[in-house]
Order: sequence, then structure tokens, then C-alpha cells
Amino acid sequence: MKNKTILALLLLLGVLATGCANVVMPSPVPDSDVSQTVSDRIEQAVSILPSTSEFHGEKLIVMTDEPSIFVGNEEEAGMISGALADRDEMIATLYGMELQVKQLDAEAVLQAMHAASVSGTAEADLLCYSAETTYLLYAAGLLSDLTELPYFDLSTACYDENVATSLQTGQSVYFLPDPSAHAYGDTYVLFYDRALVKGAGLALPESRVIAGTWDIGTLQTYAETIAAVVMGKTSFDLQKDVFGYSSQDNATVLPYLLWRAQGYELFDNPASGAMQFAYTPILDTLKTQHQPLRAFFDSNSRYPLDGSDAYAAFRDGRLGFLVAELDYIKELYTDAEREYGVLPLPKANGTNSGYVCPVKTTGRVLSVPKLVRSRARCGVGLSVLCVAGGAVLHEAEKQTYINLYSRDNDQTCMLEMILDASVFDFAMLFAPHEESVYWLSTRMMTDVTLGDSQFDSFVAQYGEKFGEYAVENLS
Repeated sequence: MKNKTILALLLLLGVLATGCANVVMPSPVPDSDVSQTVSDRIEQAVSILPSTSEFHGEKLIVMTDEPSIFVGNEEEAGMISGALADRDEMIATLYGMELQVKQLDAEAVLQAMHAASVSGTAEADLLCYSAETTYLLYAAGLLSDLTELPYFDLSTACYDENVATSLQTGQSVYFLPDPSAHAYGDTYVLFYDRALVKGAGLALPESRVIAGTWDIGTLQTYAETIAAVVMGKTSFDLQKDVFGYSSQDNATVLPYLLWRAQGYELFDNPASGAMQFAYTPILDTLKTQHQPLRAFFDSNSRYPLDGSDAYAAFRDGRLGFLVAELDYIKELYTDAEREYGVLPLPKANGTNSGYVCPVKTTGRVLSVPKLVRSRARCGVGLSVLCVAGGAVLHEAEKQTYINLYSRDNDQTCMLEMILDASVFDFAMLFAPHEESVYWLSTRMMTDVTLGDSQFDSFVAQYGEKFGEYAVENLS
């Protein structure tokens, strides 16, 4: 792990990431700075990556629906393009392999992998598709368990093992979140209207985030203060009244999303055996942790509409906070007539833990097909892809967002914290496809948060079913 730490420091030097403690905005980092430490990173990577020359002169084939995330394009930010070029150079220098990208739409990859398994002809060494599409490949038995690949070790290859294992299924890993997949734009964040916050006499919430006190209770206070007029009403004018918060989907997405963002998980992976429901038999803990979220949703500050109506209200200055994906910043900050800010989602009240920003399942992950030309080549290729691309691409993404969208040092810090907090979630990925996961996670959190349902009844009815599913599929 010592060597991994040294490499990480060298990677950070390659991008000169901006710290939250800065008082003024940094000058833009020249594109060339990203590649200045390539030789240093290659030298250090030798001590971390597996040693083999058996794949010299061969191609490492990556299949994806978006080739630009591996080879760049003319519109790509210079620092990211530089990081991609440096990664390719490292793959060639260390293993004599050429990275080749094969494009195939997401709608066709499942059929292609099925056909490959029937014909016995391998189509690719690595895959990079949305978590949703990758799940379909996993459910069809078309993916390899990454923990069984020769030469590949999660603890040394991935820049953040906690992120890398966020979609772990029991003792197996089929989905690999890594910065090489460029999933940051799909991260859920909290946008806010600075004019409404200032007009309500509130301090800008960035100060609370930096202090580590941006929790669900504080967000409720801010939302209710902004929506002070409607808090005392029994009927609302949806076209004129100012509300506190809303999202794309207040009923079926937001309750679980905000619960997960507080750092809580409903499922965990023991040291051995199958995945488990995390709150058996401690449901009282779950009930206590849920109380602030229930209070937040019981507040009249929530805009009764969501989706496009919520976006319109936010742009019109009638909504204080909007939960949306980070990529919305590209639209929001273009010719904006109002001043906006972006924040990580709130964490749990009174905790010292970091912030968690779940990534929508449209975000891409890496995987390895069941049928490949060489499992060893896949293990080596995945290792070098992560080591050479992970940390440096993570920092390049942060610096790119900062250079394009930061208005001041507070926003610089928020963007850094958001991208450091981005993580996929097992329940969000599996719930749409597996009934016992659905009823014990997203559906349960919706019904208990917005209705009169109780956690006990959900666990009593579906706890055993999930256990059976986990023993068969998640061990």
C-alpha cells in the first residue's frame, strides 16, 4: 500500500488539484502540466502493476458505446485528453499493448455477448457501459467475477477501494466503478438559488458544507425559511409561491436517494458468505436514523410538483433547492439570469462522516465479459487501466469542472467535495430488477417516508426472501 500512496501523490502532482483552503481562484492549469510527470508515474507504476511481457504486441480491446471516453475528441477538455494520452502511453510502455476501442451501442451489446458465447468467439477484453446495461449482462451470466482474474487486485489497482466495491455482490465484483468510465456527470447533487438564500437572510450553505454540518436538518431549516410564506398556507399558488425544494422524482427516487446520501446502507457484505440486510435484527436503529428524513418530507416546503415542473420553478426563481445530476450544471450555468450554487447532498445529523453523492445508474462502469481471449490479459489490462487512469482522471475531471463552472472559491471546494463523494449504490442498481431488493430498499423508503407504512412489515415480508436470493446470487 505504501507504493500505491506514493503513486497517488505523483498522480496528483500531474494535475495540481485545487484545495478547499485556497482563498482565491487558481489560475487555469496548462494542458501540458498533466503530462509532465508521465515518466515519474510510469516508473512508480512498475512497482505496483503485475510484471509480465507475455502480451507484448497485442491489443487490449475495450468495447463501449462512447469511444470518446477512452480516446478523447476535439471537444474534450485538454487536461482530460492529456490524461487519456498519458494512460495509453503507460499501457504501451509497460506491456507493449495497444488500447483499441470497439464501438457498439448499448442496445446491441447484450445480443453481441450472447452471440459470442454461442460462437465461442471473444469480442472484447473489457466492457464500459452504463451500470443499467451492465446489470443486464450480469443477470444473463455474461460477465466475469473480477476478483478471480489473474493479475488483478482491487486493493492496489483502484484509486479508491470503497468506491470500487460499491457494487460488490457478496464476495464477487462484476461492476467496477472507476474514473476511467467518466461517470461523474451522473452524480446526484443539490443545486440552489443564491438569491433566494440571501433574500431569506441565510448564510450561504457552502460554509456549512465545509464545516461538516450540512445535514438533513439544516437543509430543512433552509428550505422552510425560503418557503416561509407557503409554510403557513393550506393551499398554494404553484405559479407564484416560492417553495423550498424539489427534484426529478419526489416520490419514487428522492426518499431513498436522500437516505443513502446520509451515509446509510441497507445492505452489506460480510467478510464471508452472502450479502445481508444490514438492519437485522436492529430495526430500532433504522427507525431512529430515518426520523430526520421523515420530518424533512413532512414539511410544507416541498414543491408539490417534480420533474420538468420543478426545473421550471427553479429557473424562474420559485424554488430554493433542486436535486439533479451534476451534468445539469452545463445547462444551468449557460447564460443564467440568476446566480446558482451547487452542493453535495446533506449527510446525517450530528455525524462526522463525509458526504455521499450517489451516482445514477446511467453512469458507466467497467466489466469483463465471461468469454475472453485471455483472462490474464484482461486482469493486466484492467489493472493498468485503473492504475494509469484512475487517480489522474479523477483529478482531471475535478479540475475541468472547476475551470468551467466555478464562480468563486466556495464553488471550487463544493465541486471537489462532490466528485470525491461520488459513489454508486447497490440497491439503486438492483431494485428495478430484483423484487426482494426493491421492497427492502427504494419502495420501503418511499412508503415509510411518504405514508403510514412501517419498516417492520417490510422486513417481515421480504427479509427472508432477500436472504434466499442473496444466498443463491450474492455470495
